[in-house]
Amino acid sequence: MGSREGMNDATDDRQVEAARYHSSALQVLSSDHIEPDGCAAERETLRQPYIQYHAACRAAAVPGCRILEIGAGTGRHSLAVCGEGLRTTCTDIAPAALQVLERRLRRAGKSAKTVVTPMEETPFPDSSFDLIVSAGSLSYADPDRLDAEIVRVLRPGGSFVCVDSLNHNPIYRVNRWVHWRMKGDRTRSTLVRMPTVQRMQRLGRRFERWDLRGFGAWSWLWSPLSLMIGAPNAARCNDACDSIPCSRRLAFKFVFEAHGLRKDAVATTSPRPD
Repeated sequence: MGSREGMNDATDDRQVEAARYHSSALQVLSSDHIEPDGCAAERETLRQPYIQYHAACRAAAVPGCRILEIGAGTGRHSLAVCGEGLRTTCTDIAPAALQVLERRLRRAGKSAKTVVTPMEETPFPDSSFDLIVSAGSLSYADPDRLDAEIVRVLRPGGSFVCVDSLNHNPIYRVNRWVHWRMKGDRTRSTLVRMPTVQRMQRLGRRFERWDLRGFGAWSWLWSPLSLMIGAPNAARCNDACDSIPCSRRLAFKFVFEAHGLRKDAVATTSPRPD
């Protein structure tokens, strides 16, 4: 496949994903039923990475901080970076999803600016933000372009925090393939662009310090067993398995923290294509 053809396929996939999330959000708006916020919306056996993500966001979001959330969707995890003294901008490609986010924020007595934009082509000037966060959105854009855009709009010394899924556990790769080819609720681009350890390491080297933690290597086992032993017990077993060093090589979810964007990383970032 040529590069132009591949780019066209990715553009088509982005339009498919935007339409899917926009339609889903419209249903939420019409029913006025919004799912729980934050970690409570996640399966109990997979809550630990989101708990860690929220803690990392709260630690990095100091008063006066200019924050950008990319791929915010309906704002399930946006409240972690929206609050008094924070200047938060939430972006997504689905307008209706951001309407749900705004309704969620009003319900919580919080506010944020919302902007409809692709993650890898934002309208913001260079060095606009002190902190960029993402919850599960990295596979919805070209990795190289998105990482360059993160570096471009983040000020030198700034931080990037995200939680997402990894692409190296064979069980989860098969599951994603099933959702693409058989269930039709994923696009091919989201599979091939799923973050890898190598990608996060490359991005981490643009910062003064960074950390990558893996979770859920055995959640495929403990999730179904939760029907027998109960979700709290299954979650405790799953978390205990994650403490085994060899499990991290098969992690399903990860939390990535990078702090202190290096000035030379900003200077060497490739410019956005016209």
